[in-house]
Amino acid sequence: MTKQILDNHFEVYTAPELGFYNPYSKSVYKYLSNTDHPAVEDLKKISPKFIQFTEELNNVNTILKKKEPKTVFKELMFQKANINKSEAKIIGAKFPFHFSFLSKFKRWYPNSKIIFLVRDPRAICSSEIIMKTKIKGSSKFPILKSDFVNRKTIMLYVLIQMIWYSIILKKYSNSNDAIIIKYENLLSNSEGEIKRLCNFLSIAYSDALLQIKVKGSSYNREQTKGISKHSVEKWKHNLKPDEKFLIKLCKPFYSKVYNDYFSS
Repeated sequence: MTKQILDNHFEVYTAPELGFYNPYSKSVYKYLSNTDHPAVEDLKKISPKFIQFTEELNNVNTILKKKEPKTVFKELMFQKANINKSEAKIIGAKFPFHFSFLSKFKRWYPNSKIIFLVRDPRAICSSEIIMKTKIKGSSKFPILKSDFVNRKTIMLYVLIQMIWYSIILKKYSNSNDAIIIKYENLLSNSEGEIKRLCNFLSIAYSDALLQIKVKGSSYNREQTKGISKHSVEKWKHNLKPDEKFLIKLCKPFYSKVYNDYFSS
């Protein structure tokens, strides 16, 4: 959600999840070490999101042939920002939940700032279960026919990611270059939290940041809406008692910001 909010600021350009440094995929590195004359089909192997991100760039092959990941990343981001928002003074990227590239990224850009958006672990598990089991054609584990096994496998997958994420949160929780924003606070006190975010980034606040773009029924169609407050407690109805117990059982492995959700 922070990406959608910041996208409304004229001084900020944020790239979507690219899959460029996904720790579970070596496609980019295989591509970078490939022939000097890669085919379009080779490029498509990186990830669909990456292809969508680079489709406006006529010289993407030239950029990728530079081999060095830091150079590739910088040129892709700056050229994309110049096309989409040439007046942007701050360039950022949205990275996936299991992002493990942060230490290297901070070495590349020591003055960079990090925004962590956290949410109640129970709400995250509930959302993932709904998305991957109840939405037609989106199952992450289609081979598993049992609803019980499917739900528990998805939960295990999410909880492992959260424990990994907790390690990163603990490392950066007291850093002046990082800010932690709770999803629930962003919903209940939108203006206050967005002003805090703007202050962290040293950019001016405007009411336009309260209007975020969300996908409509068509993938390419977007609608501008205010921040919805209806999803905060859906997990109470969607999760089963044993699932709530399992999530709470992992408390010792969570960072403090996650454990705070279980204090009330």
